[in-house]
Amino acid sequence: MQIDEGPGWRLQTDVLRPHFPALIGADDWAVELRAEELAALRRAVLSLRQQWLELLPTLMAEEQLDLEVDLALEPQATGDSGSLHVALSGDAAGWALGFVLTPVCGSRAVEGRWTAPASALLAAALERLPEQLL
Repeated sequence: MQIDEGPGWRLQTDVLRPHFPALIGADDWAVELRAEELAALRRAVLSLRQQWLELLPTLMAEEQLDLEVDLALEPQATGDSGSLHVALSGDAAGWALGFVLTPVCGSRAVEGRWTAPASALLAAALERLPEQLL
């Protein structure tokens, strides 16, 4: 088991837990994720962070930026698939993340947010995840 955490964020992973190998959270919420949900979250967060970095030179100090991505999740044994919506909101000084996991039929749903300082640290932790978890 690996635990990465700091003020306002947490990412716990365990390759020995086949159904829900990850737990993500903030100070007042947490949720377990399936491997494909974790991989989708990682892809979305890293993509949004890269877009922010590319737009950063063009942003004025007071200009707000909102970036979003929607990803379809792999279908389950029932044939149902869910989706993941991830949003990055911020300015030239930093950004915060939020997400909505829409479940497959009969599964759980969750919505969560992280503060700007926590978001940057969580993104770095997601980037360092070992391939066997994804």
